[in-house]
Amino acid sequence: MTDYTLTRTQKNQVFTMMQALQLEPAEFRWDIWTESDEKHSKLAHISEDHYFKFGQQSSDLDAIWCECRPGAQTSVEYAYISVPSIMSTVNTWLGGVKRELSAPDLWGQLEAFSLTIPLDTQLALNAVPLLERDKERIRAALDESRDRAKTAHLSQPQLQVVYERLDYLVDSANRLTRKDWVMLALGVLATMALQAGIDIPSYKKIVEPIWQLIVSGLRLLT
Repeated sequence: MTDYTLTRTQKNQVFTMMQALQLEPAEFRWDIWTESDEKHSKLAHISEDHYFKFGQQSSDLDAIWCECRPGAQTSVEYAYISVPSIMSTVNTWLGGVKRELSAPDLWGQLEAFSLTIPLDTQLALNAVPLLERDKERIRAALDESRDRAKTAHLSQPQLQVVYERLDYLVDSANRLTRKDWVMLALGVLATMALQAGIDIPSYKKIVEPIWQLIVSGLRLLT
């Protein structure tokens, strides 16, 4: 089996680059992967989501091809790189890994504030226009949520976000069907909490009137 794994000196260069980018080398490991009776090096992060495969062929000893995730612009890249410039490519990949590891999981945070309506309520929703009495109930529920926000010990910037989002839901009730408004409200309320940085207990207290109205199919007398 032909050995095309990286040298100790090359691996040490990668170690130094990680330190320069303030990445923790202990979170990476070197593996060996084989293909066509050839041994190659693979650098992987413990998350398994990020890796860099180094490949070489006996027909071209002056070039290394790589497979990496994340790539600079795509999730996986395939490219032939000259041997002298391979470390520059690895450094670019490490920069991408750094960005991915440092980025907050905003969608995951949003999920924590998601409200799931019961199946029977979902089935009862239909694409009919909101009646004037429906709009009145919506306005009343949103007003109560606004009052609850005032007593939730939120900062002025947080209150501003809450008020803007609730006003948006009042306005959208004038142009959306019942089903569309409910689905919009579920998303807007979760985004509101994330944007304003509201803790989950306060969030649940604030949106309770709207939530009860939605679960009732907009039939509650508020």
